[in-house]
Amino acid sequence: MFVFACKKCRYTDLFEEDETAYCPRCGGSMISLGVSSAEWNELDTEEIYELIYEKVGNGEETPEQRERASLPEEQESVRSITRTSPVPITGRAVRVDSTDRQSEATPGYSYKEYLESQRPKKHVGSGIILTVIVAACIALALGTKYREKGRIIEPVSDTSVLDPSALQTVELLSDTGKEYPVYEFENCLYYDSMSDKEKEIYQLYYDLVMHKDEEDYSRKLAVPISELEETEDKIDLVFYAMLRDHPEFFYISVSDSRLPQIESHTDKEEAVYEIRLGPPELDENEMIAKFDNAVYNFMRGIDKKASCDEIELQIHDKLNSMVTYDRKMLELGLYGPDLAHTAYGALVENSRGNAHTAVCDGYAQAYQYLLKQVGICAAQVTGDADTPQGTLWGDAYHAWNIVELDGEWYEVDCCWDDLEIDELNDFYLEREIKNLDDKYFYVTHHWFNRTTEEMEHLPASERTRFFIPGYKSFNFIEETTHVRQIRPEEEWYRSFKYLNDRLPIANGTKYSL
Repeated sequence: MFVFACKKCRYTDLFEEDETAYCPRCGGSMISLGVSSAEWNELDTEEIYELIYEKVGNGEETPEQRERASLPEEQESVRSITRTSPVPITGRAVRVDSTDRQSEATPGYSYKEYLESQRPKKHVGSGIILTVIVAACIALALGTKYREKGRIIEPVSDTSVLDPSALQTVELLSDTGKEYPVYEFENCLYYDSMSDKEKEIYQLYYDLVMHKDEEDYSRKLAVPISELEETEDKIDLVFYAMLRDHPEFFYISVSDSRLPQIESHTDKEEAVYEIRLGPPELDENEMIAKFDNAVYNFMRGIDKKASCDEIELQIHDKLNSMVTYDRKMLELGLYGPDLAHTAYGALVENSRGNAHTAVCDGYAQAYQYLLKQVGICAAQVTGDADTPQGTLWGDAYHAWNIVELDGEWYEVDCCWDDLEIDELNDFYLEREIKNLDDKYFYVTHHWFNRTTEEMEHLPASERTRFFIPGYKSFNFIEETTHVRQIRPEEEWYRSFKYLNDRLPIANGTKYSL
C-alpha cells in the first residue's frame, strides 16, 4: 500500500500504487506520493511537508479538479478507511501495513533489557532512612491506591432518543434509492462481528459523522415490515457499537445534543427511518485538530519497527507515564459526559482543561486508538472490578481493554497499571521502589496481557511484595477480579451486554508476563 495525497485539500490515505483514487473528504483526485506506508512512518515533520509540497503543491485546485469535484456522487467511486497514524498536514491518518511493521515475533519479553533501554540503571543509595513513618499509614496509602478508579461514562438512556417505537407514523417516503459511499473498516471488532443488516446501520451512522459539518444532512434506512421488530431492537445498540469502534469520535460520545434524531415513516410493506445527527455544542473541528496532533506526536516516539508485542508494551508504558487519573471527577461528583471519559481526555485534556487527565474508559479508549495506529486490533471491555471484600466503587462500572496479538487475545488494564506512586509523598520510599526494577515492572504491569480467566481472579504475589529498609513489608497489589458481567437490574444492562457479548474470550499466553 502507498500513501496518496489529495490535490485539493491534501488529505492523506492509503491506496494501491496503480489505483485511481478520489478523496473521501472533498472528492478531489488523489496522487501517489511515491512512498509506502513503512517509508512514510520514517519521515520527520519537515520531510513530510517537503514531500507533499513537491508532489501536490500548495493545495490550490485546478479547473480540472474543480470539475471532477463537482460531479454527482453516483459518478464517483468513493472509499474511506478508518483513521490511523495522523500526519501534520491534514490531521488525518495513514494506516501502517502490518507486513511492513512487524518483525519476527519474539517468544516473550526480556524485562531487564527493556527497562535498561528505557532509562539509565539506578543504584540504591544509602540515603537517610525515615524513622517517623508509621507502617499502618503506608499500608493505608498503598491499600487504597486503586480505590475509586472505576468510573465509566454511561450510554444515553436506551429509551431517550433512539427509540423508534416512540416515533410518529406518517406517510411513506420514496426517495431512499440514493447511492452513498461504502466505507471500509480495519481492526474494528464490533463491525466485523455484525450481521449484514447491522453493518448497514453502522455504515449509515458512520456516514452521518463523516458529514457532521453539513447542516441538515440525513440518511434514510428502508426496512421491510418483517424485519421491523429486529431493527427497532438494535438500531440504538449499533450506534453505541460504532462509537466503541471509533474513539476518535469522542466529540459525539460526550455531547447529548449530537445524539441521532430519528423520524419514522411506514406503510404496509416497509418502514423508512430518516436519521440525522443533532446540532453540535462543542468546537469539534478545533478539538479534532488538537487530538490528531496529540496522537501524531505520541506515535512519533514509538519504535514502529519493533514486533507487535514490543509496540504494545511501548504504548502501554508511554500512555501511563503521560496520563493522570482524574480523581476530581469523583470528588466533585461529576458523573456527566466529561471528556475525562474519552481518549481526548487522556491525550489532550478533560472538560475542565486539565491536560492528560482521564478516568478508566478514557485510558481504555486512548489505548485502543493508539494501538490501531500500528494495525493492532483492540476494544474496550466493560464490567465490574472488585476485591474479595466487595466492590470498591459502589454501583460504578470499570473499563479496560482486550488486545489481539498474533491471532490471540489478551486483556489489559492500563488504568490500574498506572500506580502514580508519587502520591505517597515519600521521596525515599518512591526512589527505593523504582530502584527495584523487576518488582517495579511487575506492579506496573500486573494487569497486562492477561487471559480472561486470570482477570476474573487475579491474586497478589510475592513478586509484587516490597521489602524496604525502615518499613514493614508491603504489597502494592490486592487480590482483584475483573468480570465482564453487568448486573441485570442496572439501567444500562441491555447496552453493555450487547457490546460485551461481541467480545472474544482472551486465551493468549505467548506474550503474558
